[in-house]
Amino acid sequence: MGNYAQGAMNPLEPTDLVDRIFGDRFRVVGRVETGPHAEVCVAVDLDAGEHVALKVFDQALGEDPDLAERIIEAIDDAAEVRHPTLVEIIDRGIAGVRIWVASELCTGGSLRSMLALGERLTPSQALVMSLECARVLDHVHGHGRVHQGLKPENILFSDDQRLRITDMGLSAVLADAPLADANRSVDRVRYLAPEQTESAPVTGEADLYSLALVVNEAVSGQGPAVADTAVGTAALRRTTQAELASDLGALRSPLERCGRIHAEDRPEADELTIALLAAAETMSRPGPLPLIGIPGLGLLDPPTPVQPVAFEPGPVEVPGLDGPVEPGNLVAVPDVPDEVERVALEDLDRAEPTFADLDDVEEPVAFDAPTSPAQAASSGTVFRQDAEDLDDHLPSWPLFVLGGLVALAVAAWFVLGSAGGGGAASVPNLIGAEEAEVVALAEESGWQVSRLETRLNGSTPGSIVTQDPAAGAELDDGETLTITVSLGSEMVEIPDDVTGLTIEQARDRLSVANLVVGAVTEENSETVDAGVVIDVDEPTRQKPAGESVALRVSIGPEARVVPDVIGTSISDATAVLAALRLQADEQLVFDPFAEAGTVLGSLPGAGEPAAADSQVLLQVSAGPEPVVIPDVTDLALADAVDIIESFGLIFADTQGTPGEPVIGTFPDIGQTVDVGTEITIVLGEPSDEEAAEDG
Repeated sequence: MGNYAQGAMNPLEPTDLVDRIFGDRFRVVGRVETGPHAEVCVAVDLDAGEHVALKVFDQALGEDPDLAERIIEAIDDAAEVRHPTLVEIIDRGIAGVRIWVASELCTGGSLRSMLALGERLTPSQALVMSLECARVLDHVHGHGRVHQGLKPENILFSDDQRLRITDMGLSAVLADAPLADANRSVDRVRYLAPEQTESAPVTGEADLYSLALVVNEAVSGQGPAVADTAVGTAALRRTTQAELASDLGALRSPLERCGRIHAEDRPEADELTIALLAAAETMSRPGPLPLIGIPGLGLLDPPTPVQPVAFEPGPVEVPGLDGPVEPGNLVAVPDVPDEVERVALEDLDRAEPTFADLDDVEEPVAFDAPTSPAQAASSGTVFRQDAEDLDDHLPSWPLFVLGGLVALAVAAWFVLGSAGGGGAASVPNLIGAEEAEVVALAEESGWQVSRLETRLNGSTPGSIVTQDPAAGAELDDGETLTITVSLGSEMVEIPDDVTGLTIEQARDRLSVANLVVGAVTEENSETVDAGVVIDVDEPTRQKPAGESVALRVSIGPEARVVPDVIGTSISDATAVLAALRLQADEQLVFDPFAEAGTVLGSLPGAGEPAAADSQVLLQVSAGPEPVVIPDVTDLALADAVDIIESFGLIFADTQGTPGEPVIGTFPDIGQTVDVGTEITIVLGEPSDEEAAEDG
């Protein structure tokens, strides 16, 4: 019922609740933590003589009769859904205005306690955790409930590393409860799905969104992206798909679907289970979890030992069998060689992940999955595929495995329940026949069926590939017909070196591995050239031989929008374009009004698209157009100055005798110069006669 291990190394702190007895049964011995709405304590169950977790809610919640009633209803509703992976609720009540609930104490601590001390899960450990969460969520959703508050604090572990989930349904009730600490408002929406942040129906897919965020944090250590406020964080959820770390490895593809914005684009819990079982085949075996536990709990006096009463699900009615069958029992067919695994009534909830045999890995499995109770009807189909979603689905081969498991149960029914037809009969050739046809034949003939499985290249999933006895043999009523059912072609590894190849090269590379190119998704890439494979778009790194492999292929960088650089200097404009991966090409244009070096225009124009790394032509002012120094000879100085200045030139000085007519300029008449050039006017010398007169 909370995070029992977060915080100080001695979490059993003093509290005014110590020695208080709740429900005439639970005596508080110490506090584990204080949450946003409650204190989580360790208490002694005086009736059972064992430690329990006791969650005591804030007084303000109990003072609101309507809210108190809703909290009690949520606790009672959660207690009705029994499952070994759900924290067992022992009792609840109200003491004055303090609502309390007692539950089993998960002494291994919480996922949050691991993360708080810097621990991280390996992808394989996270896969086992994800698988157990997916299974229990499938059970919860099948009972018409949604957890609505999955987060690291609510994922707990027992000492033997068995996973537990707690606080089902409480988060939704407490969403509007007042917070003593306003800074915690963002925490309320940190792990919520987009639809939980608005007035929209909430289904089981919301729990899978939260699970993706939790698993991503467990492996990478990076919490979900948040804004400064709860409102901003909610807006972020509704507009941005969950970002998952590359550290997840083979887990990333299954969880990517869970983190999508729209609930209809996410898988259901049973679909996720299939994808996780498939992903395990490419991952190493996980080591033990880094449990933190509850430091200080061992310092307490042990309570009086009593024999705990474990939750036992009721027997299951199986069609064709006389009487109920206890969950978890195996139904074996006799006369099967010891080296062959015996037939069992299995389903997705009992299927163990098969990890790859990789070097240098730890062998112990992280934690065992407890045997599950009989499951209610699934909340949806095993695999739902809409017409518009054909290119975005889980691989088909795990569904054949599921179909085999279902057929396995049917076969066992006929093995134990068929009455038989009496007498011996000749066994026909069954190779290539569908399993259902063979089972029907066995029923008619009174034979029992021993079902084995294998993979064989070129075979059809669900078809018979071997039989014993062979065709033509006589088989008496009650004797066993052994059939081997195909699961499809053998599994092959998708080559790692497809990335970086062209489509044709990828086609050739996959062909070597007995695979073909499947759906190709084109997308922009800043780093991968157009026509080159970015990555394989599959949830696992294995596929049955002969199947297609979906690829993500680059179409090059996304087109740029040409910025408005008019009026800036050519150097500044060049830098702006370079930052956008655009190249500046300069074209000089004379302009009497714009300073030289100023950008006058661009092609393409501002706001228009341009391919990355393409050139943008910039028209740059070269200043006014150059002029030719006019001929002002024989003119009086004043007239010459007027003409010089009319050309945009500057009269600077004179040389020669004042009052004499102009005989030239410096620079010379007829020379081309820039507007603004300074001109010296050269005047003539007086004639001899003028000089004599002056003399």
